[in-house]
Amino acid sequence: NQPEGEPINSNPIKIKAVDDGEVIIGNLSYGTYYVVEVAPTTGYTIYDGDDDEYYDTVTLSSENPSATATIVNRISSVPEEKGNVTIIKELEDENGELITSSELSFKIKLTDFNGRELVYDVPVGVQYQTSLLSLGAYTVEEVDIPEGYELVSISDESFNLTREGFTVTVRNKKLKEDPPPTDAKGTIIVKKVILNSDESTNTEETREFIVRVKNTKTNSYEDFTLKKGALEKSGQFNLGEYEISEIDVPSDYDVYISDEDRIVDLEEDGDIVTVTVTNIKNDTPAKPTISKDDGGVRVYPGDTITYDISVDIKDNDFNGAYLIESPDPNTEYIPGEGDEWEYMGIVAGRKTYKYDIYQYVPMFARSEFSAIPEIPEFKVSVKNTAEDSVINYVTLYYEYESEEHVTAQEDTPILERDDDDKDDDDKDDDKKDDPPKVGKPDLVVDKTDNDAMVSPGALVEYVMPQVIQDGCWKKVDMSMTLV
Repeated sequence: NQPEGEPINSNPIKIKAVDDGEVIIGNLSYGTYYVVEVAPTTGYTIYDGDDDEYYDTVTLSSENPSATATIVNRISSVPEEKGNVTIIKELEDENGELITSSELSFKIKLTDFNGRELVYDVPVGVQYQTSLLSLGAYTVEEVDIPEGYELVSISDESFNLTREGFTVTVRNKKLKEDPPPTDAKGTIIVKKVILNSDESTNTEETREFIVRVKNTKTNSYEDFTLKKGALEKSGQFNLGEYEISEIDVPSDYDVYISDEDRIVDLEEDGDIVTVTVTNIKNDTPAKPTISKDDGGVRVYPGDTITYDISVDIKDNDFNGAYLIESPDPNTEYIPGEGDEWEYMGIVAGRKTYKYDIYQYVPMFARSEFSAIPEIPEFKVSVKNTAEDSVINYVTLYYEYESEEHVTAQEDTPILERDDDDKDDDDKDDDKKDDPPKVGKPDLVVDKTDNDAMVSPGALVEYVMPQVIQDGCWKKVDMSMTLV
C-alpha cells in the first residue's frame, strides 16, 4: 500500500491538525505531494479501510495551484486504559516530628502529557486517591502553600502512570514562629453606642453594658463596663487575636458588632484598634413572672403540701400558654376535684403534669381572654424518705408555639419523726403528728434593683417601695445602698 507518486524532495513537513479542522500550507513548489498521518490522537487509530484514507496524494501545478488533502480516522475500538494516582500528604511540626492528624489541607497539582493541569485539595495524614487518569507522563508540584508552612520534599516530581497506578508522597513542615517581645503590647479601645428603637441616640439609659475582650488563644479576657457618661474605655493587651462580645445584654436591647470588629488583631508593639459596639432598643415586652408558694409549711412523711401558683403575663401574648409541673420524686400528686392537671409522662426522671392556661384562641376572639384565670392548686403527699426537703418545679411556657419559658421552684423542709416516747429530751413526742408550721408571713417586702447590671466593686441600690401588712398593700419610703 505504498502511496502513489513521489515527494518533490525527501524533507517531510510535519504539521499538527485539529479535529474536524483544516491546516493550510503555503509557498510550496509545483509537484506531487502525499500527506500521511503518523501519530493519531489518543482514542483514535489510523484508518485502514478499503480506500486507504490514512493518506492522500495531491499535485500542484500552474493549472492547479491549490489542492486539498483529506485524512480519515477511526475511533479506537479498544477502551483507553487508565490508572489512579495516590497522593500521601505528610506534615512535620517545628521540631521535625510527624503530625499524625490535622485539619489542614494542601493543594497538589498534576500536569499530564497534554499540558492539562489537575489540582487536588489533599488533607494531612490520609492516602488521597485521584479519579481515573489517562496513562502517560505526569509532573507533580505543590501550589498555594498555606502561610506558616514550607515544602520539604516531593518523592517523585515526575512519573509515568501505568494501569497499576502510582503513589506520590509530599511532605511539608510547620515553620517556627518568632515569639513577640514579652513587653510588646497593643491598645484596644471599645466605644459603646446606645440607640432607641428609631435609631436615635439614647441619652436616658442608665444601666450598664458589659463588653468582653477575650484572647482567642489563651481564653483570658477583660470585661469593660460602659454606661451613661462613660461610653468609651481602653486597655492594653498582649499581642494576639481577640474576640469582642457583649455579655448579659438587657433583654430589651439587641447588640450589633460588625464582622470586622468581632475579631481584632494586635500584631505589633503599639498597635491601636478601635471597636464600636452598638445596642438598639427593641421594645421587647417584659418577661412574664411566675411564683410558687407552699404556705411556709414544714412536713413529716405522709403529710400533704398544697402549692399556690400565680403568673403575671406582663405585655406578652398568652394565647396557647400552659404550665408544666415537675413534683419531687419523693412526693405523689393528689388529683383535684376537676383534675385540671393532665399527666404528661416522665421527663428527666420526674413525673410531669400540664395545665393549659389558655387554649388556642382565634385572633377575633382574644379580647374575651384579657385576664389570667385562677391557677388550680397542685397538691402532693410526701413519701417516706431520708431526704431533708422536697423541691417542686413549675414552668410557664408562653407565646403561642414558642419555647419561651420561665421557671419557679419551692423547697419544703421534711422533719424526721421520733417515735421514742420515753426519750427524756423529746418532751413534745406526743405532738409529733402535729408538725410545726411557719405559715404565711404577716409582712412581705418587695425589693427591686431596677434591672441594674453591675461588676464587682460597683454599688447596687435596692428599692423597697411597698409592703403587704395584714393582707393590704401599704406604701413605704425605704431604700438602701449596699456595697
